Amino acid sequence: MKLVIFDIDGTITKTNPVDQECFRRTSESIFKQEIEQIDFHEFRNITDSAVVFELYQKYLDRNPSREEYFEFRKLFKKNLKALFRSEADGFEAVDGIQTLLRDLSEHRKWTFTIATGCWKFSAKFKLESSGFYVKDLDIVTADDGLTRDRIILNAIEQATKKNKGIPFKRIVYVGDAAWDITSCYNLKIPFIGIDAEENEKNKGVLGNFFTLRKYPSIKKFLKIAKEAEVPSQPFANPLFRASEKEAK
Repeated sequence: MKLVIFDIDGTITKTNPVDQECFRRTSESIFKQEIEQIDFHEFRNITDSAVVFELYQKYLDRNPSREEYFEFRKLFKKNLKALFRSEADGFEAVDGIQTLLRDLSEHRKWTFTIATGCWKFSAKFKLESSGFYVKDLDIVTADDGLTRDRIILNAIEQATKKNKGIPFKRIVYVGDAAWDITSCYNLKIPFIGIDAEENEKNKGVLGNFFTLRKYPSIKKFLKIAKEAEVPSQPFANPLFRASEKEAK
């Protein structure tokens, strides 16, 4: 068997703007100051848990206490639900993904799993709100690992167990951002870049790995997956590269 690993925000769902706005609103409430925007490219390690720690360092020059960390999560969850009530059209599946996932689940030689830097409650809420039946999906989240590298490794381990412990002949990762490129470089996994939200910054970051705007038929997708290559270098963001090195 061969394995495809999908990110969520910007890869399965068009929810990057929702995610950033949710962090912005939550941060404004927690740190009691106006925050114009949250740009994940400015953070060292892009998982929900790690972002909270960096926000506390940025605004209060310290790490959060355990109580403060869980208070942030609680308020984030409240804001996520409020955003869905006011902006339901911000929760949308990427074109073609539902058909592709169904076809992959029925394929004899390929399967898939999901690895995301989101917390589990956030991942499931965004997927359900975008039209997915999450009980059919294997999802590894930021609750299973602090760094994106660790989350992906845990997803591979979980998928391997489901495959009766037999290692996969090929593993490919589909993502939309700089940190996805760096993790694939670190883990030596072929990478497919997608820009489903028409985000010019992400498109520029993906460079030659920018392959998809929406998902094609399974035949075309698997051709792309077979030809995908491992990034030859991490994304050239000094902050991000430093954090990944420290995380090893």
